[in-house]
Amino acid sequence: MLVDPQLTRRHRRAAVLGDPAKIAASTAVADQQPPAGASTQELGEFYFRRTLAAGELGRTKQRLEDAKQVVAYGEQANFQPQRLNSYLQQLSFSYRANGDWKGEWETLEKRL
Repeated sequence: MLVDPQLTRRHRRAAVLGDPAKIAASTAVADQQPPAGASTQELGEFYFRRTLAAGELGRTKQRLEDAKQVVAYGEQANFQPQRLNSYLQQLSFSYRANGDWKGEWETLEKRL
């Protein structure tokens, strides 16, 4: 059975926004600054976590900017194709959430 990623994302966001503890936890992650002296791989993972947290909070512009960072660091760190593909997927979702269909399409083409 295929699951609509937009539907699951909406349900996850609703669960977060209905729970003050989850809002606080996601806000703490989304507001973190990049760790000083982190490796390229660590920065990729950092921005991935922050991308997800921003998405849960409905911060679409931050989510898009962080997702771009995720892909850039993932490419620099030569992450495995499966991991890089999930980063590109988050980037395409982020473009869609911001109404940038061209950006989404270009990102989907990179995934091929």
